[in-house]
Amino acid sequence: MKLREFARYLLPSLWLFGPGVITVLLGYFLLIQLSQGRDVLMQAGEDTVAFVATIGAVLLWAFFVWYGSRIIGYEKKFNAPAWPVPMLSLFPRLLAYNTFVSVQVAILCLPTFHPAWHGGHAFAVACLHNAAYYVFHQTLAHLVTDEKRNRSAARGWAFASVLLILLYVAFLLSHRHAHSTHQQTLPWLACLVLACQLFALWIFFWRRSNMPAPAAGDFAPNAQAYLRVLGYALIRVPAPFQAHEQGTFQLFHAFALAAIALFATTLISLLAADAFGPLAIVLLSFALLVGGFNIIAYLSARVRFNLFVPLLLVAWLVGHYLPDPYRVVLNPAPQAHVHQSRPTLQAFLDRWMSYRHTQIDSSAAYPVYVVLADGGASRAGYWVASVLAQWQEQSLQQGDPLSDHLLTLSGASGGSLGNGTFYSLLHTPPPDTAWVRATQAFLGQDYLSYTLARYFGTDLANHVVPIFYDRAAALARVMNHWGDVYLQGAFRQNIHELYANDGRLPIWFINTTRVQEGTPSVVSNVRLTGLPARDTLNRFTQRLDVLARIDAHGYGHEKERALAMSTAVMLSARFPYVSPAGAIGHDQFVDGGYFDNSGAGIVHEMLQAIQKMQRDTTQHATFLSRLRKLRIHVIHIANTPPPGSPAEAMHPLVNDLAAPLLTVLNTYGTQTTVNDQRLRTFVDERCACANAYHTINLYRPNDSRYYPMNWAISRYHLDLMNERLQEITYPSFASPHHHP
Repeated sequence: MKLREFARYLLPSLWLFGPGVITVLLGYFLLIQLSQGRDVLMQAGEDTVAFVATIGAVLLWAFFVWYGSRIIGYEKKFNAPAWPVPMLSLFPRLLAYNTFVSVQVAILCLPTFHPAWHGGHAFAVACLHNAAYYVFHQTLAHLVTDEKRNRSAARGWAFASVLLILLYVAFLLSHRHAHSTHQQTLPWLACLVLACQLFALWIFFWRRSNMPAPAAGDFAPNAQAYLRVLGYALIRVPAPFQAHEQGTFQLFHAFALAAIALFATTLISLLAADAFGPLAIVLLSFALLVGGFNIIAYLSARVRFNLFVPLLLVAWLVGHYLPDPYRVVLNPAPQAHVHQSRPTLQAFLDRWMSYRHTQIDSSAAYPVYVVLADGGASRAGYWVASVLAQWQEQSLQQGDPLSDHLLTLSGASGGSLGNGTFYSLLHTPPPDTAWVRATQAFLGQDYLSYTLARYFGTDLANHVVPIFYDRAAALARVMNHWGDVYLQGAFRQNIHELYANDGRLPIWFINTTRVQEGTPSVVSNVRLTGLPARDTLNRFTQRLDVLARIDAHGYGHEKERALAMSTAVMLSARFPYVSPAGAIGHDQFVDGGYFDNSGAGIVHEMLQAIQKMQRDTTQHATFLSRLRKLRIHVIHIANTPPPGSPAEAMHPLVNDLAAPLLTVLNTYGTQTTVNDQRLRTFVDERCACANAYHTINLYRPNDSRYYPMNWAISRYHLDLMNERLQEITYPSFASPHHHP
């Protein structure tokens, strides 16, 4: 094929084989560019089942990309006889080849193997692989078409194959003393994927050697035949190819049934999804999606009309007229308005201090801890809960428990998960005071795999038939399951069932954001507004009270509705695209980090209200005396990486096209920083105590490590977080010179 002809048909071919092209590009992007993708790749090397499942998923992905694209190529040639045959045969093979390459390049570029490598190195390695494809293509082409050169071609093929395998073996041996499991096993995965890649190339050209060479009349209307399933003619192919393609077509259906069965298992069983691991589920999803979309693309080419258009129209009509598939699941409650029994802030403070009256009355100043927990998926949850659990264990040994001084837990996203984990342990303490062990066993689980299965499976179907529970509900189910195992079932309970009306437990603020106006919203065990509405003393914030909203509007026509703890945490952690906005009535809620990623805003308003109470001389004398003894210490548990490089100049095109979007996106983090600074200023100026604001960051200053923000974390990174945890000790606020 001439270069000019190749250039002419390049972009149309990319469009024609779009499903395969998109999944291959996504594979490169997810596994190489995203820290989450790199971490799930590490996880595939930490478990035997996930290791094997990943190899099987790669094979299915490659096969569906290749054969689906090949069938589309046949149909395109029937409809457009001028389309060059080499373009229709080259792209399916090259796309399948790159499914294997993407996994190998991702392994080579892991920071635990080559820390200095970046995107440029990955691009170079991918280019070398594709250059090798050209060498193999030319060698095998001679092998199957030129009998005189069979011997030399075979030698070239063997030499190139051995060379590649030796390179991978050298890579494997260079990490034979590695301590981490994935560093020992992933090189084997790279070698096996390479072997599959070479075998696939051999299969491609073996088929070519056993099929007749395409002739000019093979795609004429009178030369067509059909591939059949159960006697039905389905796929048009050239008549000379029909006998050879029928066997491969049957194999395609066998693989499709196997892939569907495997994927259905992960949809039904979260334990099966957990065993497969997130990487295998993503690649298996790619295989099924590219297979399904290739069928639609084939039918579009067959009828000469883009069938994706009516599918999008159906999805729009379903979303407009049928129930929202992303509605939040509310549980039945024993009575209507069940959340109105929550105390006001003042009533809660009275109960909290009365429960600790002996310690408060006998001290001149009583330290009180207010915890802020930054968001960050499982990374945040694991870090926040581990720090609090370790402090609880250490303080119990000292005879002055952290829980006796803990007034408030506030956070967003993964920080809410960490707070919720510790709150549940405060509600029902673990046996043998194993706070850290229970916390890390719960939060070290895989929350991502089952969620991804629902994401790529039932959530897509919900746009046409909205009958399945969505991926956010799936994530909540995973929390319920592991909560039953490690936390005495706390996450399955309704929020109102976890209240402690005696003042034993702290205030809990679960921050979320209502989509409609970007309104900051809160789920809490205290009422954010007074009753009646004119009670301005107890109306300490203008934020939306989600539980009061549920009481007022219910769900459908029923008022007896309650919110499970796992669902409440998910309201705070609905960060697209992993979790969609959740609907309660007409309200849509997303991640609390959109407005305030640390929960500092609501805490600041609460402390202002407490300060106002301290100055109110009309309060009961005992209440006022105890309140004035409280010395507030804010403990900000963060997981924020150190600042990056200085800002770079903006390209004029980026300025015109994306400056507004980039500005809006960057304000999220800045808004949280401003909220944190306002709170810091407030406690430093108004609280009569030393070291009033403490930041406990997962990252050390100038830390070069990066901990992935994901709903599943590799054992490698969990071990690093545990190492960092050993450096954090329970602070003694009695010392004015202490700096944790």
